[in-house]
Amino acid sequence: MEQSLLQADHAEIVRHIESWQQGKVCLHQSDTLPGLSFSPTHLQGILRLTALKGRDPNKPCLSLVSRIDMAVQWWEPLSTQALAKIEEIWPSATSIICKANSEAPPSLVSAQGEIGFRFPAHWPDPQLKQIIDQLGQPYPSTSVNKSGEPAITDFNQAKAFITTQADTYVPANVNIQGTPATQPSKIIRLSPDGTIEVLRP
Repeated sequence: MEQSLLQADHAEIVRHIESWQQGKVCLHQSDTLPGLSFSPTHLQGILRLTALKGRDPNKPCLSLVSRIDMAVQWWEPLSTQALAKIEEIWPSATSIICKANSEAPPSLVSAQGEIGFRFPAHWPDPQLKQIIDQLGQPYPSTSVNKSGEPAITDFNQAKAFITTQADTYVPANVNIQGTPATQPSKIIRLSPDGTIEVLRP
């Protein structure tokens, strides 16, 4: 029985990754809210997410990471002080925004040349961490809603929102562990010298 569950989990992870890489919008349970993700380098995925949410294409998403180095690879070089601050803050429900480097996908970079990530301390859906580990790169995550409307906080309601949409991926089985937060993450801007500015408490 346990072996069958492990095989089912593995198959679900493979389907999720393949769908994401093919440009589908993927539903997931983040550490805070249900979320939608897309490959930031797949044009169709970017366009599908923008159309589904009615979102401003110039408003980039934050991304989830499962290791600090995943974020650092797309940031401009940071001072020892700034890196020490990151290690103090993460893992947690705080998103950190820094200047993006030239390797960062343009779809995730703001008009100010910044890109933001979050390294959660709590993974309500353990499969999501495995998915990000296997992708080996940041995983964009935006709330489930039409732009300007309240974010959906219940995973079943999120499934209902996305199931009617074409070119999307909805996990067949999500075993949510614990109680996810029902509020968006705190957001801070971190300067190269380690100075912190709180953008959203």
